[in-house]
Amino acid sequence: MRVPLFVIAALFAMTAVSGAAIASPPQVKVMITGKTGIVVPPVSVRAAGFTTGILGKRCAIAEGTPLAALRATTSDFHLKDFGSCSLRVADSGSLYTDTIAKLSGAGMAGWSYKVDNASGTAGAADPSGPFGRGPLKSGSRVLWFWCQTYPCQRTLALVVPVSAGLGTRIRVKVRGYDDNGRYTNAAGVRVSLGMSKATTGNDGYATIRTPSTAGMYAINAIDISKPGGYFRAPAFPETVIVRLAG
Repeated sequence: MRVPLFVIAALFAMTAVSGAAIASPPQVKVMITGKTGIVVPPVSVRAAGFTTGILGKRCAIAEGTPLAALRATTSDFHLKDFGSCSLRVADSGSLYTDTIAKLSGAGMAGWSYKVDNASGTAGAADPSGPFGRGPLKSGSRVLWFWCQTYPCQRTLALVVPVSAGLGTRIRVKVRGYDDNGRYTNAAGVRVSLGMSKATTGNDGYATIRTPSTAGMYAINAIDISKPGGYFRAPAFPETVIVRLAG
């Protein structure tokens, strides 16, 4: 039996609507760091769209934007509108986050964001996404950090082994990323795993010892040297699995 074309078209339309209905905002990991350390530890959130009030106006923010990810952390923040926001998400591209956790920008210092180690080239609420190539993808890491001046100081990132044996010495590397996502080896960074601590050398490496008990452990990296006079933003903690050999 031949199915009429209009029936096939209707079925495709129903499938499209159904797919749109069950689609959910991207799930991303967000961390907020201030002048001297972590304000909000890494948290996994859904970057859902929302509506907020700004100077008597109702402004819609698209899902999948860095601002939507920030809002999902429930951290307090304040927005300024340098455009004309409305209930159309297309009008929210000029929103600026001037305060987070009661820390407000002043002069060249203020809040900025990165996605997977690169600073966004669009506003945090721009519906075209952080780089104008679409919204955040699930699995992305969004860092909101205190930028001391322009260009911003580098932000740190860890490279660690996936697993290691009990009580063994492992080498971890720390990189410092600039606004464009380019990195150099990060010296003078304190790396910690449980009770073990070490400081990276000029090659960006540090050697630390794993715990004597099996499990999943977080490795952290925090700047202690302030190159250029400013602390580099802490790295997202990375996980290493410590287990029995073999």
